[in-house]
Amino acid sequence: MILKANNPEKYQYDKSEVVAHNGFRYRQYLTDVILQEIVQWIRESNCYEYGDLVDYAVSEKFDEWFPTVRSQTIFLTAYLRSNRHKPFKKIDRETGEILE
Repeated sequence: MILKANNPEKYQYDKSEVVAHNGFRYRQYLTDVILQEIVQWIRESNCYEYGDLVDYAVSEKFDEWFPTVRSQTIFLTAYLRSNRHKPFKKIDRETGEILE
């Protein structure tokens, strides 16, 4: 599930207003959802460099992505580095099947 942070049809809670119950780790959940969006963008745009990701996050997704891009540097640089020399495979979003 990908959250749409600025959906004008829904009430926009301030992150400081959110209360988690029963051990739910809200901030970790948000980080994971944002990382999912970032990885999807990396795959779709064939981004291979952390600097290009940072530039995009700063110019296009500052409020949504930049804090995660900044705080998850090790994960993201490792992911980008591991994909640098292999072509991305297209994946069917509905079935998860790898397309040739």
